[in-house]
Amino acid sequence: MRRAFAAGVLAAMVLVGLVALPAQAAGARVTVDLWSDIDVWNGSCEPGVKIKFTGQIGKTGGPATVNYAWTWSDPGLTTTEGRRVTFPEPGRKFQLVTEERTFTESGTYRLRLRANAGDGSVSAQHTVRITCTSTKVTAGVTQWTPRWSGICGEEGKTFRFTGRITASGGAATIKYRWVGNTSGPGRWRTIEFAGGQKAWRVSLTTAPIRRSASGYRALQVISPYETWSKRASYTITCGSLQDDQVLNPTD
Repeated sequence: MRRAFAAGVLAAMVLVGLVALPAQAAGARVTVDLWSDIDVWNGSCEPGVKIKFTGQIGKTGGPATVNYAWTWSDPGLTTTEGRRVTFPEPGRKFQLVTEERTFTESGTYRLRLRANAGDGSVSAQHTVRITCTSTKVTAGVTQWTPRWSGICGEEGKTFRFTGRITASGGAATIKYRWVGNTSGPGRWRTIEFAGGQKAWRVSLTTAPIRRSASGYRALQVISPYETWSKRASYTITCGSLQDDQVLNPTD
């Protein structure tokens, strides 16, 4: 009887010990990945370049609680520790974690995401390169026919917009696109500015418009910093051939 009782107590202790084991020790495997929304910045750093870092922590196996930390190679940047994510369900699961920093000086910055994997740790590193310049960028748009009325017909009426982008100061990559209210934004385009002072002329012609409408076009610049041109508007009034005959009688 005593042997049976002792065996039962021992079995219960072993069972409790197994339940108390960390999830990682029960077979969970942890992986990490890391990226940012900006990898290379070449332009103005005023009032600061905000970069968002996104880490992906993955887990396979049983339920797990994973501790993680953000660490920087630059001693001037504060390390963030004591964070954790929980995976209550078994199987292959992923969670995203984020970190945002604002940079005001040129440099190469390396961020490491380190996650506890039970008997060890895993990590991923990502590098961003910041080059601060004193570049100034302006943009403007002109539309020479703001109002038009007449017979639109099958061919329709098109409007041509002329944009002007100017830059002065240090070298920078200028990234811009056309935007408007009657169509989706255009694709991003880039200009490599070597420094000094320079201006570029860019143009856009709308698709044929076959009915009365009002709209606008503008230039959006997002690099080396975000700025917008003023809107250039247009109004088109489409009439019929009968209307034209009334307005312009031939007899």
